[in-house]
Amino acid sequence: MFSKRGGFDLAPNALASAMQGTPPRWDLTESNPTNAGLAFTDVVLPTGCAGLPSLYDPHPRGLAPARRSLGVQFDWNLDHLVLTSSTSEAYSFLLKLFCDPGDHVAIPEPSYPLLPMLSRLEGVVASPYSLRYDGQWHIDRAGFLENMGPQVKLIVAVSPNNPTGAFLSSDDLNFLLSHGVPVVLDEVFAAYDLRRDRPSALQHTKSCSGLLFALGGLSKVAALPQMKLSWMAVSGAEPLVQPALEQLDLITDTYLSVNDVAQHELPALLTVAEQRRGSVFERLQQNRRTIAELLQHAPEISVLPTEGGWCQVLRLPNVLCEQDWVLRFLQSGVLVQPGWFYDFPDEAWVIVSLLTETGVFSEGIHRIVQSVAAVIDVD
Repeated sequence: MFSKRGGFDLAPNALASAMQGTPPRWDLTESNPTNAGLAFTDVVLPTGCAGLPSLYDPHPRGLAPARRSLGVQFDWNLDHLVLTSSTSEAYSFLLKLFCDPGDHVAIPEPSYPLLPMLSRLEGVVASPYSLRYDGQWHIDRAGFLENMGPQVKLIVAVSPNNPTGAFLSSDDLNFLLSHGVPVVLDEVFAAYDLRRDRPSALQHTKSCSGLLFALGGLSKVAALPQMKLSWMAVSGAEPLVQPALEQLDLITDTYLSVNDVAQHELPALLTVAEQRRGSVFERLQQNRRTIAELLQHAPEISVLPTEGGWCQVLRLPNVLCEQDWVLRFLQSGVLVQPGWFYDFPDEAWVIVSLLTETGVFSEGIHRIVQSVAAVIDVD
C-alpha cells in the first residue's frame, strides 16, 4: 500500500536493540540545543511566546496538548490526529506516503488548481474525475470507473468543493472508499455550511472502513492563515490506520515543520475561532443576499446553488467565450476568476468570492449585471 519512498522497515536495527538493553551513559549524538544543558537564561522570547517551554521536545504527530485540544473540539482520538503547517503540506506528505513517481492521484474536476500543482511537485500524475451538475453536483461514477486502475494510489475529494460549494454526499464518499485506495477528504471549508443560520461546529467526517484522511486548519476555521497550523484526522479500518500512522510518523519526523508557538497557542486560538468564524459567516451570507437581490432581474445570469465555502459560481450566456467575458468585466473594473481556472468542462462560468468587502462586492456584481445586459442588448 505504501510508496517506495515510504514503506520503511520499522523493526529496530542491531544498535537500537542493544541500546534498549544497555542505555548509553554518555550520549555523544545530541543535536537538540534545548536538550544540551545550555543555560539560555539571557534569551527573551518574543511577544506571544510567553509561557512557551524552553525545551524543544517535538512529536511527529504534533504536541500532545495541541492535538488533545483539537480532539476535544471534534471528538477525535488524539493519537489519530497529525499536525502539519498547512493542508498543502498534508497533501505532500500523503503523496509521499502512498505514491511513487509516475503513480496517479485521482482529483475532482472542477476543483482548486492547487491539487494538480502539488501532484506535479511530487512527481505524481493528477488524474481528474468529473463532477457533474444536474441541479446538484455529484461524482460521474461511470467516468470515474473508466479512469480507475492500479496506477491510482490515492483519491482526493473536497467537501465543500472549491469553487462549487457542494458537499460530498455520504453515498459518493462510500463510493470512493469502496475501491480500496486511501481517500483524502479536504474539509477546510466544512464549518461554513451556508444552508445553516450560523457556522457549523468544528467536526470531521469519520469512516469505519478503508482509510480516510480528513483535512482541516486554522486558515479557514479560525480565519488565521498566518498561524500556519493544519491537521489530518485519520479514520478507517484499524488494521489500516495504525500502519499508515506509523509510516507517516517517519515522514513528519523528518520535517518537523509545525512551530511550537502555534501548537502552544492552539487551545487559546480555538477559543476565539468560533467568533472569527461567525464574522466570516456573516460576511458570506450578506454577500449572498446581495447577489440574490442584484441578479433577480438578470435572468441571463444563473446563480448556482452554493452549500458551503467562500465562492459563488455564476453561469453566463454563451454569446461570448469565457475569456472575453472576464476581459470585458475587467474593462469595467471588475476582476473575476474564469471557470477554466478550476477546469470547468464547458463555458461560460465565472467565480466570485463571497468573502469580498460588502461595498466592493455590491458594486462589482452591479457592474457585471450592466456588462452582461449591454452584450445581450447588442445581440
